[in-house]
Amino acid sequence: TPLPLQMFLAPRLIDWRVRGGLPAMALLRHHTYHDKRRQFEADLGRLAEYPERILVLNLNYRMLRILFEAPALRPEAVSLGLLTRAPPFLAAEVFDMLFTPARALRREVGLFRQALGGLPDGRFIAIHFRTGDISWDPARHSTSDFSVFLRCAQKAETELGLPPETPWLLATDSASVVEASVALPEVQSGKLRVPGNAGRIHIDRSGMNEVLDGAMAN
Repeated sequence: TPLPLQMFLAPRLIDWRVRGGLPAMALLRHHTYHDKRRQFEADLGRLAEYPERILVLNLNYRMLRILFEAPALRPEAVSLGLLTRAPPFLAAEVFDMLFTPARALRREVGLFRQALGGLPDGRFIAIHFRTGDISWDPARHSTSDFSVFLRCAQKAETELGLPPETPWLLATDSASVVEASVALPEVQSGKLRVPGNAGRIHIDRSGMNEVLDGAMAN
């Protein structure tokens, strides 16, 4: 996003705001693996042999499990007493440790929850269904896969021991999925909460029409 992070998020337990800019990072070795999972897996052995004490990696959070469980890194992890399996909910726990909504975002989240019938804080299951049906985004899931995601949400609710009245939140980039979901019994009963149809964008992939739609909707 081209907007400053501090507009949306503020520090919680650790002040992550870095002062010094480029000079503070210039001497560190950087590797970017955003949306390059296979290349990351292929490079793990080489990364493990780097002599530098600090190596900066930019990657998708879903790659964290690969980082924890990579055979090339296991001996060093064991010698340092580190975990060799990714802890559950690691990304969510780290996010909650580092960030809290800034005032403007906190207001918008509050209005959003009200519009969805009083969605409780941290007591719902989010269903992220990404189809790729927006500009420049690779194809992800077919709309026919949506029932699988609903079954996954039900399984998560059961495994976590959540009560049956726990709400589900649908986050999707597809207007057609939103329109089709209206007839679902989960929506009609209020179990599945569906945000409005406008403003479905990916900040790095959407065309200008979608971006303007999202900005005007919000």
